[in-house]
Amino acid sequence: MVLGKPAYKMWRKLFLLAVAVSYAYIAPNSATAELHYFSTLKPGSELPSITSCAKWIRGSSWEPRPENYEANYAARKGVMIDGASASFNAKFADRVDGSFAGTTDEIIRWGACKWGFDEDFTRARGDCQEIGGGVLSRV
Repeated sequence: MVLGKPAYKMWRKLFLLAVAVSYAYIAPNSATAELHYFSTLKPGSELPSITSCAKWIRGSSWEPRPENYEANYAARKGVMIDGASASFNAKFADRVDGSFAGTTDEIIRWGACKWGFDEDFTRARGDCQEIGGGVLSRV
């Protein structure tokens, strides 16, 4: 069945609502985990530390993409940002470190936090990449 654009938009909104509701009921893996929603930071804002972002992620055993398990737990080091200037890489490449391992959603949330992006928009970008035939890579 092929959906027209209005129907697709409606189903997409319902899907995102269902996903958002399901995230609200995932329990943290420790009593000290705090509930954080990562929203887009204003331009020029200081980005949170990678360690802080990792501490703010609520742990969960739920994996929306079981096929990502191996990649989600593979360590990566020495990443350079393709097409970026040397000064840009000097400033930001150390933030592309692959130092966080977890479920697909935990990695998406961690990436959203460390780059100052809204976590729902980051999830949606991942879904669009996947639907478009691409592979969601580590952030």
